[in-house]
Amino acid sequence: MLQQQNRRKAKRFSVRLKVFEQETSTLLGYCEEISISGLRLMGITPPPSNKELKVWLDGTGDDHGIKLTLFRVWSSVTDTEPRYFYSGMHMVDPDEQALDKIQDLIDDLFC
Repeated sequence: MLQQQNRRKAKRFSVRLKVFEQETSTLLGYCEEISISGLRLMGITPPPSNKELKVWLDGTGDDHGIKLTLFRVWSSVTDTEPRYFYSGMHMVDPDEQALDKIQDLIDDLFC
């Protein structure tokens, strides 16, 4: 349990990256915050619950984007029209290359 609490305390960084489903390249929404262990996704439809979601992040200056597998851990919806869904997404076993790209993005934007 202590390990989960530590992951939630990871420093978050505000970004604006497009998030696409890997298989179909369908735009799912936008990553508005990112950390080394997860991200906050904003979209007009909620991501699936209890299912891993394979995505790639665009707008990173890298032609290949950042490929990740995500799992939704929380979600909320606005009362506005149109409705927006916010979802906390945990990264599932990200590879070294993806973590390096995320760290490079954070370093480039905030250091």
